[in-house]
Amino acid sequence: MDYPTGVRPHGNHIEISYQYKGRRYFETVAKKPNKTNLAYAAKLRQQRIDRLRLGLEAHEQNAPTFFELAEDYLKNLDAAHSTVLSYRHALNKYWLPALAPIPVDAIKFRDLKRIDNAIDWPSGKTRKNCIVPLRQVFAQAVDDLWIEYNPAANFRNTKHQKPPLNPFTAKEKAAILNALQGQAKVFFTLAFETGARTGELLCLTWADYQQASLAINKSIVRRRIKPSTKTNKARAYSGEDEHLFRANVNT
Repeated sequence: MDYPTGVRPHGNHIEISYQYKGRRYFETVAKKPNKTNLAYAAKLRQQRIDRLRLGLEAHEQNAPTFFELAEDYLKNLDAAHSTVLSYRHALNKYWLPALAPIPVDAIKFRDLKRIDNAIDWPSGKTRKNCIVPLRQVFAQAVDDLWIEYNPAANFRNTKHQKPPLNPFTAKEKAAILNALQGQAKVFFTLAFETGARTGELLCLTWADYQQASLAINKSIVRRRIKPSTKTNKARAYSGEDEHLFRANVNT
């Protein structure tokens, strides 16, 4: 069997070795020498070498706290602005109050489960969404070799049933529009006739209205323009309903 460079089985454990500036280093990893653990040891060995090249000690003394790692995670998160804000809110409201000062390598699933059970979640969907950034913070801790496994990976999502749709009837729509005027009437006419989302409607400009056709291709999310819709699919509405476009043009 071919082993990774500097990684060898040593009885029921794994030995890693590396050299830097003429000095030889040896370390025993207390794991059985199977395929998964050998890969882990190879990654650990490379981390040791990288630290030496940066002028640091091969071994980091203390794992970061959950707060420190969460801040680093959010700082480097490659996601939409609205997603970053949502994840920060979830971490700040539900997880950081209890976990902030604790080193990540001291946090176990039982600790997370105790916090989870103490939270009065508004819905199963909210709980599911708030566990996502928690899992990802610990996933970063695994990647950085602070911990061996992700304690948040053991969470199970609760079932969430969407409430049934209750659309306005034609009579209700007419009553609403008859009570409105000006821009408000235009806004709700567009909403009723196109089914566009609020953020998509707020983002419309005259450039989106061409030859009796309305293009829906962007949205406003948390006060920022997002150059795509929620489904990442642009849509166009023709002027078949003349009153819709006449109301738009005449306002």
